[in-house]
Amino acid sequence: MSPEIVIASLSDFSTYVGSTLGRSPHTAKAYVSDIRCLARFLLRSPRTSAPAADRAPDLASDYVTWLRVDEQNCAATIKRKMAALHIYFAWLVRSGTIERSPIDGSSVEIRLPKRLPRAVARQDVVRLLNSCRPNEEERTDNETDLALRLLVSTGVRISELCSINLGEISPDGTAIRIKGKGNRERTVFVSNPNLQTRLAQSCSKRATKETTSHPFFITRRGSRLTPQAFRLRLHQLRELSGIGMRVTPHCLRHTAATLLLEAGVDIRFVQRLLGHASIATTEIYTRVVDESLRKALLNADPMRDM
Repeated sequence: MSPEIVIASLSDFSTYVGSTLGRSPHTAKAYVSDIRCLARFLLRSPRTSAPAADRAPDLASDYVTWLRVDEQNCAATIKRKMAALHIYFAWLVRSGTIERSPIDGSSVEIRLPKRLPRAVARQDVVRLLNSCRPNEEERTDNETDLALRLLVSTGVRISELCSINLGEISPDGTAIRIKGKGNRERTVFVSNPNLQTRLAQSCSKRATKETTSHPFFITRRGSRLTPQAFRLRLHQLRELSGIGMRVTPHCLRHTAATLLLEAGVDIRFVQRLLGHASIATTEIYTRVVDESLRKALLNADPMRDM
């Protein structure tokens, strides 16, 4: 396969990812970027630009080596790019462009380092919330505080949070309909009474002037809040609160999962709340809880003075 063919197919591949697979525009753009990386590899590696069927495993091996050595990609990035490659070649086979995937039969295995999710400590969450200081005069502060509390209490992704419309919040503020990955919908529940009241009051106040399709979280200019804008607000709050660790919206998602498991919520309920397709993804948070338990027991060793 030539790099020219790969480049020429990117537009149709993007359409396939968005329309047929139902991925978001952001995901489709990321897939295209990963496949464009394959074109660069083919341009720089003439030995593998036209692999024969018996060279299929070598193409995957050579590509992974190139990504690791020449591109300096980490294991997680390489694994993501290989996943995009599998989808891309499967699409080419399905459309009749090629007879078989040139990486079928590959034995390349990419092992990711075992890293626990970075959750924000409970006391640091409190410091973040205290730094927000919502007030009636400043709508942005109120919305930032509300968004922050929703992220911590429900574990929704930042893209999901920014996509919430007025009509997707129940009148009493106890439930929110979320559009997740792959256009999968789920309902997340708000358990905190104060948060329920704030959601209900905000929706009721705006219902007379705005339609149900209007975004719930908006900027000063009235446009939908973007993940980038919230990340900036969160960064400013982190600096204001003096928290040492880097805090991202995804850290708050990890925090929500960890706090729920620490509170004794069944892991399958947490899986549904977070929108994980596989419970294996959720199970990693049990390691965080176990690690916290281990540290707590070390600090409270009952045999220390015996």
